Amino acid sequence: MADVKHGYKAENDFEDRITSLGKRGWFHRFRDQSDLYGRNQRLVMTDPQPADYLVCVDGHLALIEIKATKDDKGFPTSLLKKRKGQVVAATRVTAQSGPYFVAIKRELTSQWFLVPGKIIL
Repeated sequence: MADVKHGYKAENDFEDRITSLGKRGWFHRFRDQSDLYGRNQRLVMTDPQPADYLVCVDGHLALIEIKATKDDKGFPTSLLKKRKGQVVAATRVTAQSGPYFVAIKRELTSQWFLVPGKIIL
């Protein structure tokens, strides 16, 4: 299962991958409660965010949720259910055939999997 440390590392690795594309890639990271807590050292309420990132690669725009796992056989989808704002956004976007993905990093092998939201929900 993922923990906070692995989640941050996966997000940093993801940003590095998009940045390495140069002008072909761009991302916007949505700030969440953990970001705000780190700045304020106290619990801060914030509106639910639709995903971790809004990404554009080669002209294709998508919402992407980043997850990390230590499991060598799969990914516990229960990790997605904890963030209701993301589940609602993913459900609404995919219902309209919109691009919503979950990027999963397998920590043991550093492999990435880009899974369409409609498959994983």
